[in-house]
Amino acid sequence: MFKIIIVLFVGGSLATLINILVSKIINYINKKKVKRNSLNYIVLTIIILVVLYISYMNFSSKHNLIIAVVFDSIIIIGSYVDYKYKVIPNKFVLISFVIGVISLILTRKLMIDNIYGMVIGGMILLIIAIMPGGLMGGGDVKYMVLIGLFLGIEKTIFAICISFVLGSVIALILIIFRFKKLKDTIAFGPILSIGSFIAYTYYDSVIDKIIF
Repeated sequence: MFKIIIVLFVGGSLATLINILVSKIINYINKKKVKRNSLNYIVLTIIILVVLYISYMNFSSKHNLIIAVVFDSIIIIGSYVDYKYKVIPNKFVLISFVIGVISLILTRKLMIDNIYGMVIGGMILLIIAIMPGGLMGGGDVKYMVLIGLFLGIEKTIFAICISFVLGSVIALILIIFRFKKLKDTIAFGPILSIGSFIAYTYYDSVIDKIIF
């Protein structure tokens, strides 16, 4: 019960902050002040609380939990903005990158593996982006570089695999139920975020089960 109270308090505070940041990013994209949608605020708050609770239950180390909260906040904001506008602003990626580096340094979690995660993740999506058909946008490539900073090389590859499987399933469902046509595009940022969250949170336990 005490854990739930802590999560609700911290999560509620974080949700308020994230909603403010999202509003500012949306205003920046539209170049004007956009009226806040109450339903979107509630949905976003619920997502934040659920994600934070999952992270709280899976990371016992204080340093690991801090990084998880920073990472969760970034991917939630990135997902929401990309879902609404199909764009991930460069300024958001840059600021998030700086915050990520500072967080990793302060918690002594920044290692060469983080650099590898950035490079490999970015290269994989860049190759896909420059292939004929335009399956991936430049924003997704930059977003993956940012995500790779937190995940490291193994989790990054795992996240990309999950994301493509998940993306294929979602696209198929949308086409079958005629929400989308075959030539339509969907925002890949939220899907990358889900795959990355799964990889960041559960990769170690999945590998342990496979090995043992």
